[in-house]
Amino acid sequence: MKRTSVLKKLPLLLLLTLGATVGTAASAAQQPGYTITDLGPVSAPTLAGPVWWGVWTLAINAAGDVVGASPSDAGNVHAALFHNGQVIDLGTLGGLNSEASGINKSGLIVGDSQIASGYVHAFLYSNNVMTDLGTLGGANSYATGINDTGQIVGNSQMSDGTTHAFLYAAGVMTDLGPGAASSINTAGQIVINSSGSASLYTNGAIQPLPQVPCPYYEFQSDAVYAINDSGEVVGDTVYWNGGQFTCDEAISITQDGQATAIGLGLPMGFNAALAINASGHILGRGWTYCDGSVCDQEYTFLDGAALFLAYPPIDSGWSWLNGSALNDAGQIAGVGNNPNSSGLRAFLMTPLPTVSITSPASGAIIAGIFAVDASAPMPRAWLASSSNSSERTSALKSSPLPTSRCGTHLSAPAAHTFLAPLRAMPRATSVPPLP
Repeated sequence: MKRTSVLKKLPLLLLLTLGATVGTAASAAQQPGYTITDLGPVSAPTLAGPVWWGVWTLAINAAGDVVGASPSDAGNVHAALFHNGQVIDLGTLGGLNSEASGINKSGLIVGDSQIASGYVHAFLYSNNVMTDLGTLGGANSYATGINDTGQIVGNSQMSDGTTHAFLYAAGVMTDLGPGAASSINTAGQIVINSSGSASLYTNGAIQPLPQVPCPYYEFQSDAVYAINDSGEVVGDTVYWNGGQFTCDEAISITQDGQATAIGLGLPMGFNAALAINASGHILGRGWTYCDGSVCDQEYTFLDGAALFLAYPPIDSGWSWLNGSALNDAGQIAGVGNNPNSSGLRAFLMTPLPTVSITSPASGAIIAGIFAVDASAPMPRAWLASSSNSSERTSALKSSPLPTSRCGTHLSAPAAHTFLAPLRAMPRATSVPPLP
């Protein structure tokens, strides 16, 4: 039986505070901010677990439909579709709990569900029917992603108890070898994690992905979480000294195999890149640390710059925000705490229309939304993604973001700091255009 609850849409203007400049360009495009919509109650994943520490599994498609898990009427956790103000219960494969982890442009949904025996199987949800995809011979399987052609990836236990990645297409589950597949693009390229290393599956061949060199010659473990249609991959690399994590750095890997740490400009601490869209924009999560212990400054970042703190100003209407999914329109899905509603809620952030500005005066207020300072430095969101490393490094040194040092927390911004998607940020005439 399906449950559909109609939810009140709560749009909220999230102000953009610029630590950036319009420069001397005759005109520039500004992105004022986002609206944030409360999608409804959300539950922590109970079967496959989070992708990265503290990040819950959510997925979003091109239309802005979001999938994840939500409390059921019986008090269990069910896979759910958040669509047009409704929370649609997708049911289970006969067991108590289920969760969704992927959705494509056609609305096909994948995830995993308990079956009557209590074991967990990957599923495909289509035309209001949840279909069991089976396993590779073991007890449990988990679907983690689906592309726009309907190919599904995930991982399954084998009869000997080991875990292998799989590709499911045309009704057949194919063994891709040891590991777990996390994402697949339209071309059928698949990223796989196995025993601390990452690899790429293309046309039947698996190749190891390059690592970001470890600066301290410690044990290094890599994981990749997403791949876009251009073959760009994102994830994180963890440095381990034998007793504790010394670093967790967000990474990106280009289609020609260049691996880069993209945490430049982010607060010192731990961070991971979780999603990348067709335009190459990268969404991730992180938190700062102090004296080796975790502090409470969690944040979501976009394109190498902090997008918003997990604990925004009280007058924003939300007391906690955690972004985890990104689509090609720049919409962000995540989990938050809305004081106006009970429990944790799924949210959708949608960019507001671009505003054109022509030669604004220093200190001018544009549309009553944000202040413009014509003498401030360039946007750090652009700087952190610039292909010119020497120019980027020089510019970053001249305009540093507040960072967390031992015993010092990242300073909270004076207003809601929701940096706009990269391509909507202003550019000065002295820097090269973005691709």
